[in-house]
Amino acid sequence: MTACALDTYEAHFSAETHVRDIIASWSYETRDYTLWTLPDPERLRAMTDMLQNAKDRIWIEVYILSEKSIIAELVSARERGVDVRVILERNVYGMPYMNNTVFQTLHDADIPIVWANNGFFTFTHAKFILIDSVFIISTGNLSASTFSKNREFLIVSKNEADLAILASVFQADFERKKIFPESSVLVFSPTDARTKILAFLDATDTSLDMSMQSLTDPEILERLRFLAEKWVQIRICLAENSETEAFLLSGIGSWTNIAVGTSKSPYIHAKALVSDATDIFVGSMNFTTNALDNNREVGVIFQSDRETSALIRDSLHEDCGL
Repeated sequence: MTACALDTYEAHFSAETHVRDIIASWSYETRDYTLWTLPDPERLRAMTDMLQNAKDRIWIEVYILSEKSIIAELVSARERGVDVRVILERNVYGMPYMNNTVFQTLHDADIPIVWANNGFFTFTHAKFILIDSVFIISTGNLSASTFSKNREFLIVSKNEADLAILASVFQADFERKKIFPESSVLVFSPTDARTKILAFLDATDTSLDMSMQSLTDPEILERLRFLAEKWVQIRICLAENSETEAFLLSGIGSWTNIAVGTSKSPYIHAKALVSDATDIFVGSMNFTTNALDNNREVGVIFQSDRETSALIRDSLHEDCGL
């Protein structure tokens, strides 16, 4: 697995990729992944413990950073000599000044922090953390509501190959350099997310379970219709918001073999799929055109045991009654 620079992202977008070639290239070798489910305040304590025990590195690339206990641990880590670096989105949608205070706080603590590059990406909506030899890929931001109110999923791992690729992406984004990361399991917008997610859907044979904040991309919706027509049983649990109302008015809930539900509490901020009860996608990207094609987003696709996948599948029943 390597990462190499591209002159432009558009060069990659214009290349034609056959989804079956992508599927054939996926390597489902055993990976030591742990799936966390939220809301759960204990997970916040677990994360702050990891930050408190960091010895060498804490690198964070995130859309929103507002959880006070995490901010305090970053300042403390910097004071004890840990390499703390942060990439933060400057133009949070609808709240353009939301990250200004924490940016100044961390800057004043002598923590290297940069605004994300809006010249490369519409939004840096990625949510990943590198803590020494551990990485975390999250559907949620580093905010209080992530741990206390939202349905979220996090992947925690020490896989060295994945860690190296994530580190190369962080370094490139921190230095505002373009990069095309290559991985059999990691998923990146704007480079390969659309291709890999469509391939993931195409590989589904019997069932597809989805916990998703926003689902509006026309190509994804068309692929779901195709799967339903070939008798794949589809369950979709969505956030209760105005986007979902428009989505439901499109009539997808009336399609054969598709069950759709919404949840207000917990708020569905997750972006997770389970295909055929074993293959899992977890990432920062909603299934919107902007998220797949224009943002910086990070996710992971892997094969799990049924006990792990059940944590996501069962949430659809708990949250949306599906």
